[in-house]
Amino acid sequence: KTDVLDEVTLLSMVARSPQALVVSSKLPVKDMKEFADWCETHPCSIASATRLAELISKQVVQTAGLKAIVVPYKGTAPMLSDLMGGHITMALPAVSASLGHVRNGTLKFLAVGSPTRFKATSEVPTLIEQKIPVTGEAWYGLMVAKATPRTALDALSEGIRAASTDPAVLEAIETAGAEPVFSTSPDFTQYVIKEREMLDSLVKKFPMAN
Repeated sequence: KTDVLDEVTLLSMVARSPQALVVSSKLPVKDMKEFADWCETHPCSIASATRLAELISKQVVQTAGLKAIVVPYKGTAPMLSDLMGGHITMALPAVSASLGHVRNGTLKFLAVGSPTRFKATSEVPTLIEQKIPVTGEAWYGLMVAKATPRTALDALSEGIRAASTDPAVLEAIETAGAEPVFSTSPDFTQYVIKEREMLDSLVKKFPMAN
């Protein structure tokens, strides 16, 4: 089994954005309790476009006792299109992938998966606040092949340091619905290792088809 950390050097995390529990703006619910009640009397599905989101979806279904099936998708765009078209009931994209649809009024957030309220969606309660102790977030980072020359790594690191204090870069990340999180290579690596351990435990609990 190939270990990605043997193949790449992690340079820096750049941003993170929590998973969001999103429904059509037409669905007559405003929070997770009302969604659970809706699922008692209507067929419900929760869609995910990544393996992380699929695991989080299964956690939410189990923890909240939802009567809903988890539906995996191969991409966020078709998933959100089906959500807006009424073919699925809820989706779990990252805030950064769904914020535009919420701003234009076609979708609405019921909860976010951050430990505390997220700046870009400060009016949206977390799952934890709604008595569902589940968290999950997407992250974005920079990495290169292990064989990248040291001179190139140094140049990239300098560019990352410059970007991490550039107001325009920080504003662009926040506008997109994410939080700027520039980090050192060792810190990024430790984060990925810890997340992998967490995900491995979830995969054992919720096995997924390949």
